[in-house]
Amino acid sequence: MPKAPENSLDADYLMNEAAASAGLDDFGDLSFVEPLRQCLAAAGRYVSFSETGLATYTAGIVNDLVNRLRLTRDLKRHPEILDEDVSDPIVIFGLPRTGTTKLQRMMSADPANQSLLFWKILNFAPFPEAVSGEADPRIAVGKAACEYTETAHPEVLKVHATYYDQADEDSYLVGASYEHFVNTVTLSEPDYSSYIQARPAENPYRYLRTVLKYLQWQQGGKRGPWILKAPTHLGYINTVFSMFPNATLVQTHRDVVTAFASLCHLIELASLMHGDRADPLRIGRDQLRIWTIEWGRHRADRGTLTAADRLIDVDYEKIRNDPFSVIEDVYALAGRNLSEAGRAAMASWQTENRKDRHGRHEYRLEDYGVTRTQVEEAFVRFHPPSTGSAAAPGI
Repeated sequence: MPKAPENSLDADYLMNEAAASAGLDDFGDLSFVEPLRQCLAAAGRYVSFSETGLATYTAGIVNDLVNRLRLTRDLKRHPEILDEDVSDPIVIFGLPRTGTTKLQRMMSADPANQSLLFWKILNFAPFPEAVSGEADPRIAVGKAACEYTETAHPEVLKVHATYYDQADEDSYLVGASYEHFVNTVTLSEPDYSSYIQARPAENPYRYLRTVLKYLQWQQGGKRGPWILKAPTHLGYINTVFSMFPNATLVQTHRDVVTAFASLCHLIELASLMHGDRADPLRIGRDQLRIWTIEWGRHRADRGTLTAADRLIDVDYEKIRNDPFSVIEDVYALAGRNLSEAGRAAMASWQTENRKDRHGRHEYRLEDYGVTRTQVEEAFVRFHPPSTGSAAAPGI
């Protein structure tokens, strides 16, 4: 990985790099530029970058910008892309470390659904060298990215393994707007968090919706619902419903103390992917602050839901031990049936992807300077309706 230049955290520099790489210069709507400047400034203040980490971080932003350039070009050439119907995704969310990944990947194995595979997330715009009838070159790039993580940061795989040919979080896509809560998870300083909280909630989801239409158009049109997942949708459920009016939302639940400790460990490992050190006490303090705010936004949104809003609550232990009953309940709420082919594909996925296949990750809440009482008070518990029924408003 080449060394990043000193001005690499400058938005104009990175946009020029992307334009040169893509051979394009029209980014379309430029409302993302100021949020990008704020994101880069926060990164410079908050992250103690290693040389390799800075190069990796800025290369990721350039890649996002290249995708944006190619998307803008193709929307001009093919305005029919925006006619694609992506109004009915199944969106899985909840506090981090509550079973969202397993649920998304099992459901994505059903061939009747549209799966947001990692290689598609990494490069949702086709490469110019792609040849019809041959293997998509984006697949090899996605595979190489996963192999790099496995080699350079093997501990991360114990917490959240990424596979090029399996579904992953759409947080990568809303994050490319540079104005979503996900951008603050690893850049958790108060000033930047406040900036993000004040941004229009619709902007990142409008971008996500456009990218899904683009991917669906590439695949020949609508086949089934997209299976989306990101814990960071937590404080945006009303926005999700407004952008995707036929969506079905699935909220996962787990003991909050266990979930929060696991989250802190993940953030510690993620910090070391870009920085030369991680401060567990700062991680605990900052993650508690930002997720408490997000939980409060979520509780306010839940209080506005009606019986017409399709949202179901499911428990981590049930996802872990009886996932098919959970999936059947989700499908029923979405007005769909689980076919035998879908069930067989999910069963195959479950057999091939046992928990802890990369080893167990160990974590302790006290390592992050946070107490059980603080976590329990921050994430005020409620008792969701029994699995399989739409959630009642008000928590």
